[in-house]
Amino acid sequence: MRLRLLTILILTIIPCLALSTTSCNSGPVGPKREISKDVNIIGLFRGLKEGADPVIIRIYNLDTGIEHGKISVPGKNAPFEMGIGSPEEGQVYTLIAEAEGYTVQPESYKVRVIDDKAYFVSNNQTGEKVLILEFQFIPNNP
Repeated sequence: MRLRLLTILILTIIPCLALSTTSCNSGPVGPKREISKDVNIIGLFRGLKEGADPVIIRIYNLDTGIEHGKISVPGKNAPFEMGIGSPEEGQVYTLIAEAEGYTVQPESYKVRVIDDKAYFVSNNQTGEKVLILEFQFIPNNP
């Protein structure tokens, strides 16, 4: 447990030191531009029963509230890769995971796209680079 916390701490501090303090504390300034490729993110599901139905990942553009994309991922407790297709520089996207018969925690993640990478967003402040999005599934009827 201590090793995991130390690893998380190191992986949190190093990206922020590499970025300017403006990038770590607030969103980028200037015009938005479309990123020429998908921004890939690693996800991890936990708590799904063997043979669970596919999980749907919905991606919303936070400025417009419009669904930006929808991905169906096999419902298994394993890492997977997903992408935000043709994102705009500096834009914040909300990612929500849904599975029939489950409640998901956390309900969603907010990420900001900067230079073809995703960064966590909390209270409209850009934080650490997204290394993995972990979704915990809790059966509605155990």
